[in-house]
Amino acid sequence: MVMQRKVIQQGPATLSVSLPSQWVRKFNVKRGDSLFLEEKGNNIEISKKEISSEKKRIIIKTDESYDCSVLARMINAAYVSGYNEIEIIVHKPIFDYRSTTLYFHSDRYKGKGAKVNVMTFITDITNFFIGFEIVSQSKDKIILIELASTSTEELTTISNRIYLIAKEIGNTTVEGLENLDQNAYEACNNYEHNINKFFRYYRRIINKTGFSNVTKEISMYEITAHIEEICDTYKDIIRNVLDKELTKNIKINKEFTVLARKVVESVNKFIDILISDDKEKMVLFYKENSSLIWKLEDVIVNKQYPLLIELKQILFHIKEAIQNSFSLDL
Repeated sequence: MVMQRKVIQQGPATLSVSLPSQWVRKFNVKRGDSLFLEEKGNNIEISKKEISSEKKRIIIKTDESYDCSVLARMINAAYVSGYNEIEIIVHKPIFDYRSTTLYFHSDRYKGKGAKVNVMTFITDITNFFIGFEIVSQSKDKIILIELASTSTEELTTISNRIYLIAKEIGNTTVEGLENLDQNAYEACNNYEHNINKFFRYYRRIINKTGFSNVTKEISMYEITAHIEEICDTYKDIIRNVLDKELTKNIKINKEFTVLARKVVESVNKFIDILISDDKEKMVLFYKENSSLIWKLEDVIVNKQYPLLIELKQILFHIKEAIQNSFSLDL
């Protein structure tokens, strides 16, 4: 329920507003009671109980069911949720390694049945949690603490950083496909890990601080999420073509690389228009993107080429992101 209150001048430097009578009765607020106020962007939250927006501390206790993949995801969940301190108690020094490409690509974690020193593993993945550092470590316990505060003012900077990396991974993907360059696949892996790191931090900030402008910030989050999904698809495409560890790579032809370049150029154009905040160009681009989707549909029907579906998915992500962009000024 939205209620309006007039601001009253109480003194040379004091302004006040009255509390809604229904709220006062519901929570039994009396003269002399202390109320707690918290600033959230351009909003103020009032509570009768002390507001605790900070999730202070969580303990993760591992057991026999844990491997590196499970542990990484538990730490990630606590980080994204907004906890300031994560204490990990480990039940044994060596864990089984299972794929956790959510974080990084490292030769020492390759191979089925690999064994990993759990403390070394935690140290490695901490590098992918912006603002967190290890402050205490023993043979069976390690503590991670947030050393840098978070603010909604960082969201635009982080999202722009994600967009610029997305352009790099797109360009690297299409050049790698055109030249069948194995180094491009490794570069795309590194780019994608950086995007995951920034997007993880983006989600952490939102969970810790909330939204000051709900419509705009939810729309911006959705756009950033679509860009992150596009980068995942870039990596999947180039992996299917160039990853030597796959039993069988997908062969591509000139027609596919030409279409791939057009899709990447479309993504890059969307990012440039988004950053420039040009609404008229965005409306025109929406029509261009839809036309490219229709063209790709015709090719898919006629060619039945597996990776064309991935290109189409990228264009649909852009279509959704464009629609989200129309809500930024509402």
